[in-house]
Parts: sequence; C-alpha cells; structure tokens
Amino acid sequence: MSKPQRFLPDEWYHCYNRGIDMRQVFMEHKDYLRFQMLLYTCNNRMSLPVRSVRNEDTAFEAVFEQLRDECLVDIGAYALMPTHYDLLLRERAPGGISLFMRKLGTAYIMYFNAKYRRSGTLFSGRFKSRHVGKTTPLKRVVNYIHGNPSQLFEESRRSDVHRNIVAYPFTSLHDYEDVRRAEGSILSSALLEEMVQNTSSVDDVIHDFRTLYAKSNRRLWVTS
Repeated sequence: MSKPQRFLPDEWYHCYNRGIDMRQVFMEHKDYLRFQMLLYTCNNRMSLPVRSVRNEDTAFEAVFEQLRDECLVDIGAYALMPTHYDLLLRERAPGGISLFMRKLGTAYIMYFNAKYRRSGTLFSGRFKSRHVGKTTPLKRVVNYIHGNPSQLFEESRRSDVHRNIVAYPFTSLHDYEDVRRAEGSILSSALLEEMVQNTSSVDDVIHDFRTLYAKSNRRLWVTS
C-alpha cells in the first residue's frame, strides 16, 4: 500500500476519487447539489449542518449563506462527473486537506447510502492526489479539471461540445467566467481573483484536456 501524500503548505494539489468498480456516485441532479453543499460546509474546523442526511429539500442557496469558522483548505477549482470528482486544493493549516477530504467523503457517503438504501463504501479507497509542482503550469491543471465534462459530449460536434461545457453546471468554470451564483462561495473571492489569472478560453480548456490529459498522455502533465 502506498504511503499517504504529505501535503506541503502553500502548495496546490489535484485531489480526486472515483466510484468503486467505476460505479456512478452521482445518480441524479440533487446528488450533485448535495456534494456542492458539502464542498462548502465541510470546509470548516467546526461542522456546519446540512440538516438530516436524508433531507434533500434543504434550501440550496441558504447553505452558502452560513458563516464558517476557520476554513481548512482553499478550493481553486472543481468538477463533478457521474463517476468521479476532481478538486484543486491548497492547505490553510497542517492536516487541512486530509481532514477536509475525510469530512467530505464521510458526509457524502452517509447521504448517498441513506438515500439509496445501501451500505458500505462508495469510493475506490482513499482519495488520490498529485502535487502541482513548479514545472507544471497551474493553468494546465485548472483546464484539466474544467475540461472533464468534454468526456460526456465526445460524440457531439465541436461547437456542441463548447456549448455543453459552458452550460454544464457542476464545475467551477462558471465562477471563473464571472457568473454570479450561490455556489460561487465554494471558492473564496480573494482566491478566485488570484486563480482567474490562470483561466483561459473554453477552447483552450477542451484542447488541454484532450491532448495533455488523455489517459495515454497523462504522464505529460506530471513530468512537464
């Protein structure tokens, strides 16, 4: 078994996980919304309630108005896909990423298992992580994360892929595009101002995802 990643202060990490046996972890629209809520509420030294794990009717916008104590991590970008999620994280305090990911995973599995009347694990083991080193442009990792939805539209024409990625609601691309929405609070406003310097056109997002991050070329962004 590999040793857990040691997270360094002020460094960015691409953290991700998939459903066990490649199963879906988001079955319907409300599941994605719940995970977005948890990205906000779990990023806190003290737990913020999203009411009962069975309650799907929690007012979505109201969750992001709750005041938080000390945040555990900075969230630089995210994307939620039917079978997996991708996050770009930076610790605010020692142990922050590990604690945040543990709280996030536990809370979502409790919700998912209660809703779908199942038990046991949902994700494929402990979350995985990659350090975004100084030789890897941060923009590439942001583009990879935001480009994930292109997998859902591979059979579409290029113009359709572009339009569908822009419309796909479960990534932070909208916040980079200055769209005002409640879940924009998942990223801090100060951080977003810093990160937006690493944004690019949607065509660049699609290009980087398909050329630099295709499974056959995945080592390019690890070593470049």
